[in-house]
Amino acid sequence: MAARTCLSPRLIAYAQHVREHFPRAIAGTTVADLDALADDVCTSLDDFPLTTGVLGCTVFEHGEAYTAIREGLRRDEPARYRFTLAHELSEILLRRYLDALPDQCRREHVCDAFAAELLLPHAAVLATVAVLIEAHAGGPGPSDATLDQLARRMAFTYDVSLTAARISIAECLPKGT
Repeated sequence: MAARTCLSPRLIAYAQHVREHFPRAIAGTTVADLDALADDVCTSLDDFPLTTGVLGCTVFEHGEAYTAIREGLRRDEPARYRFTLAHELSEILLRRYLDALPDQCRREHVCDAFAAELLLPHAAVLATVAVLIEAHAGGPGPSDATLDQLARRMAFTYDVSLTAARISIAECLPKGT
């Protein structure tokens, strides 16, 4: 997952707008309700036996978005499914913005960052990490074990992968922590 720092303030504000219009409350934080959002922006959303290594894809035809997610992903890896769906929804929501980007790699990074912002808002992670840093003020800072425990709790609470939670936390830590 790409660092969220690749999102402009305008895209972060847009993610906030999406979360407000398709809200799902988790632990006092508003995240995006992906099912409601998908119902609104996808012409179809289907499980499909995609080729190896492909978790999702969206095809645009006559202004309509047709999205496929790898068959069995929702059942086998629910957190991965949620991120994949959020990524595909990001492709739909940001289509005109992405068309202006010169390379596919950059487009994928932006979609990953936007998906992360929909599922686990940077502001919520930053507030949590700030409390942890404050609790360790004047000392060596939180241990790796404490940070891992926080990542596990956030992954469980927000139904995201442990990797996504770890990256989100790392982005919020002061340099050298």
